[in-house]
Amino acid sequence: MSETAPPWLAPFDPVEAEAHLAAADPRLRLAGPDDAEALQALVLELASLEFSTVPARLAANLRAFFAAPGAAFVLLATHRSAPAGFVLVQRMPLPIDGGVQLWVDDLFVRPAARRRGLGAALLLGVQALGRLCDARYIYLHVRRDNAPARALYRQIGMDEAPDLICEWSLDG
Repeated sequence: MSETAPPWLAPFDPVEAEAHLAAADPRLRLAGPDDAEALQALVLELASLEFSTVPARLAANLRAFFAAPGAAFVLLATHRSAPAGFVLVQRMPLPIDGGVQLWVDDLFVRPAARRRGLGAALLLGVQALGRLCDARYIYLHVRRDNAPARALYRQIGMDEAPDLICEWSLDG
C-alpha cells in the first residue's frame, strides 16, 4: 500500500491547475523553477516599496523554494506578456478535520500594472486552485490603513474578520 501525501502537501496536477487558472484569468500561470528570475525581480520591487532591507540570500531562497515541493505555491500574472504581479500562498492543514486552508503570504502587482484587474485575477486564481485542492478557507493579512487593498478584497467577495493578526518576530 503506498502512502499518499496529505492534501496540504499533494502537488497540483499541472494540466488541471493550468485549466483552472485559464478559466479564472488567462493572464495567470503557476510559477515554476524557470520563473525564479522574474519572481526575484518582483520580490525585489515589493521589498523596495515595503521593507527597509532585502534578504541577502533572496536568489538562493527562491531556488530552494522551487527545488523543494511542498505546501506553498506561487501564481504569476502577466501584463503585456511580461510578469507584472505574483501571489505566494501557503497550504496548511485544518487539524480538526484534516481539511485544507490557504494563507496568502504575499500579493504584489507592479505599480505600473495596477488598476487593470491583476490583483483580483491573482486572488481569483488562488480561489480556483483552492477549490482544486478542496480548501475550505483562504486567509490573508492586510494593514488597516491599506484602503485600496481592503476595497479589492471586499469587491471580490472576501469578508473582513473581526479577529486581529498578532506578530512575534524571532529575529532578535
